[in-house]
Amino acid sequence: MPSPPSTLLVGDVGGTKTVLALASVRPQVVELHRQSVARLESPAFPHLRELVAQYLATRSAPRPQAACFGVPGPVLGGHCRTTNLPWELEPGELAASLGLEKVLLVNDVAALAWALARPPLPSHRVLRPG
Repeated sequence: MPSPPSTLLVGDVGGTKTVLALASVRPQVVELHRQSVARLESPAFPHLRELVAQYLATRSAPRPQAACFGVPGPVLGGHCRTTNLPWELEPGELAASLGLEKVLLVNDVAALAWALARPPLPSHRVLRPG
């Protein structure tokens, strides 16, 4: 019998807004929970941890085990000082403060490039060729 899926918190952190969502992760399958997508105003929060804590407080189970955030700035040694927000992001501190097993920070442009390089899934459809 297959093991239950893990739940992952995913986010696109930006200088004006942050988009967060939950996803179920199984071997070879990642399914986004569309009803979990939320946009929050980044500058309204002193740090990403408060923004994420507010988001998680509004969600029912399942609680995510880990998180991955596309962040606006260089990620060096896993850490990021955002270029357009006064946030110093450290994965271990974020994980501990949010009760997550692991947090991964990825430069937002690199995350986009990785997504574009991936072959389309059968569930993806071309909306507008060209």
